[in-house]
Amino acid sequence: MSQRRRNQRTRLDEEVAEEIEAAEAAGIDRQIQSTQPIQARSKLGWSIRRDLKKACQQIALDDGMKDYEALEMLLDEALAARTATKVEK
Repeated sequence: MSQRRRNQRTRLDEEVAEEIEAAEAAGIDRQIQSTQPIQARSKLGWSIRRDLKKACQQIALDDGMKDYEALEMLLDEALAARTATKVEK
């Protein structure tokens, strides 16, 4: 990584740190959306039903998330529920 790029990253990190400190000073509690470690994402090119897409978008809007975050959350919940029912059987 070039020196210029490192300096840009350092400035961005400092700005983020300042924003967090300002939010903490103002008494704003930052919430972490997911306890899961961040993993690489793939653009899969899947097709899904429009009603499901709209529902995910509405959930994202209601919860202040991005669309893909809402979809990931819902998929995680569905997989956890499926795993739980398989364990019970």
